[in-house]
Amino acid sequence: MVLGQNFDHTAADGSFTVSASPGAYTLGLNFDGGDGLPEFQLNGPTIDLTEGNVVQNITIPTATVNVTVLDSFGTPVPGATLDGQSANVSFTGYPGATFTGTIDGQGGSAGVGGVISYTSILGAGAISNYLNGPGGSPVVQVSIPAVTTDPTNTTVYLEPPGQAPAITSAATATSQTGSPLTVTITSTGTPVPALTETGPLPAGVTFTDNGDGTAILAGTAAGTYPITISASNGIGQPATQSFTLTVTPAPLTCTSTINGTHSTQRNVISGVTCLVNATQSGAVTVASGAALVVTNSTIKGTVTATSAASVELCGVTENGTLSVSGTTGDVTLGGTLPDGAACAADSIPSLITIGGTAGPVTVVGLTENGTLTLSGNSGGVVLNAIKLSGLTYVENNSGTVPITITANQVNGSLYCTGNTPAPNDNGTVNIVSGTATAQCAALAVR
Repeated sequence: MVLGQNFDHTAADGSFTVSASPGAYTLGLNFDGGDGLPEFQLNGPTIDLTEGNVVQNITIPTATVNVTVLDSFGTPVPGATLDGQSANVSFTGYPGATFTGTIDGQGGSAGVGGVISYTSILGAGAISNYLNGPGGSPVVQVSIPAVTTDPTNTTVYLEPPGQAPAITSAATATSQTGSPLTVTITSTGTPVPALTETGPLPAGVTFTDNGDGTAILAGTAAGTYPITISASNGIGQPATQSFTLTVTPAPLTCTSTINGTHSTQRNVISGVTCLVNATQSGAVTVASGAALVVTNSTIKGTVTATSAASVELCGVTENGTLSVSGTTGDVTLGGTLPDGAACAADSIPSLITIGGTAGPVTVVGLTENGTLTLSGNSGGVVLNAIKLSGLTYVENNSGTVPITITANQVNGSLYCTGNTPAPNDNGTVNIVSGTATAQCAALAVR
């Protein structure tokens, strides 16, 4: 090349050749990554060409650039290609002349390890380049950092870097029986996580993964259902969430309200009969499909319900036996009503039998001087803070919620057999003067 003209390549070792008329020239070299802006400068040596048309070699410092190509899972991508880039080289020194050349081939194809290696100018600035997937697709723009060391190693992603999954929606949902249930489960992660659930869902409730990182719980049911929701996308460990679906019976609306004092037997044959601040002297029977709600009242007689819709006693004193069987909805003695309203404790100093109930059975704060039998109920059982002088039987109950026996005082023995799942105490102590047998032997008792 003759000084004063352009050159268009360098040798394989990064050198280029310049020739000029006799004289001595101090050259400055500028390098850029193709955008026309200087990204590296080298004050070159003084080139002495005094003996005539003498050729001198100027070596451009170079470095190997290793680009590792990964997919979103962090797996190397053999066959990915990086477009070739030309690093422009120019130098000045000869009056009024600028000389430009290139280092070609800054790109290539990834081998088995997903690494593309090429030669660049040591000191070149960061550049943007196009990365192509195997076969040419997809095509993404990536950034190559400044070449500051030899070698310079960097990592680029053919797809967005993977993000471990996370579940972002609330861990609880509540609905009422008869109301359409629609709960949206949301998650984050790259790739989009697949959502699944484990644990029994009630009949009529479905879990559907929408394929976009969301899922839907939908349907109708009654009861409390603990399930586990999982999100997985191959990045890190699956995310899990302990989720509780609670479907409460709709608040009962009184179709008949009774106050004052009454001395005859009462037969509830349909609708919802509510005794409020009443005194009932005589037996109460509740027929199939009917419901009884008694609040702050006294019943001087027995209460018998067979296949009733619901039985709720709040703040009730009863001096006869209580027998409830086959109820389709809840049976609530004290505590909290299904609609969330507070329910005062009851005093029933006689035999209590609750069996075959499909809805939840809740007995809270009860005072009883007799035998309590909870048997064959399938909607779950809660027995909390009762004071009982007698025997307590918790047998063959089931449900998708734990059967809880917590903080009770039993002046007698506590028998627990055949319950699924087995009763638990939620970390509280039950005081039992007699023996706690079978499944109840595992409870915290003193």
